[in-house]
Amino acid sequence: ASVTVSQTLSSPQVIAPSPVPPPPPSPEDLRTRRLKEKLHAWLFALVDRLDKGESKPTGNESFFVTDGKAAIVIVLENNSPDTLEKLKALGFEPDAATMSAPPAVTSGVRAHKQLSGRVPIAKLSALAGLEAVRLVLPKT
Repeated sequence: ASVTVSQTLSSPQVIAPSPVPPPPPSPEDLRTRRLKEKLHAWLFALVDRLDKGESKPTGNESFFVTDGKAAIVIVLENNSPDTLEKLKALGFEPDAATMSAPPAVTSGVRAHKQLSGRVPIAKLSALAGLEAVRLVLPKT
């Protein structure tokens, strides 16, 4: 009599570990993200230089920085008196033409308000932290 042995080979089960969620961003990561979203690359480089304590100006600073103040254009979500007061508290000096210009209108819809002026370079980071500030560009 012959004996038949049947053996079933099954592949070993691989149990995948449950995905580990990435750690939440640090306050510094959130700050950097906010700055990159709101500041033009030249302004971000200037803020980054100041944060690192480096004294040598970046290559583009000479185009918009004079006497420790940056010539900028700010795009705002709103230009309420409260927003304008916060800008003033940061040392923002609006150009005279900016304050007298009517709000821009595009296809019957009021566009975001733009202000041009000067601000101390040390205040650029705080400026980007304002809720009403949508974008800050160098004025060359």
